[in-house]
Amino acid sequence: MITLRTSMLAVALAISQTGVASAAATTYTDVYDAGGVFLQSNFWGPNDSNSWVFDITDDGFDPSLESITSATVSLDLRDDTGFKKYKADFFWEWARLSAGGTVIDVWEVDTGTEVVTLTSFTELNTSGTLSMTLEAKLGDFYFDQATLNADAVSVIPVPAAVWLFGSGLIGLAGFARANKKA
Repeated sequence: MITLRTSMLAVALAISQTGVASAAATTYTDVYDAGGVFLQSNFWGPNDSNSWVFDITDDGFDPSLESITSATVSLDLRDDTGFKKYKADFFWEWARLSAGGTVIDVWEVDTGTEVVTLTSFTELNTSGTLSMTLEAKLGDFYFDQATLNADAVSVIPVPAAVWLFGSGLIGLAGFARANKKA
């Protein structure tokens, strides 16, 4: 037979578990294919750049139900063999990556993948999109592809009716206990 104490313990346990339902982390990915675009710095004019927008809502991210906890951008780049126009072999090629107008990183380009960790997720959490720009700052290189990987957690608030129902059960249990003593 279930006692009043066991019932109250079960109700208290149920209420303590209903505050926020949280799902496991989900990773969302979006890939931008730059198609091997050639970017070079121009000594007498604006530098070449390439801009694009990542959109993880296409992958299922819902900004109203989920929150980004970490994100990285991987850039596949190829260092060319030099600035042949001037018969010089530039061994330094520098790139700058910006997100929404804010500089994220500046680095010396080598052939391979450059991975940049994002520290702010405001734009992703608000709209599920992220505007990026890659710019040649010195020398020249090829830009093949960019990949965004964003980890998100789902936080779903429990409706107020659950709290009301739980507090009502506790009140009834207390009322029953008070009547039992009398």
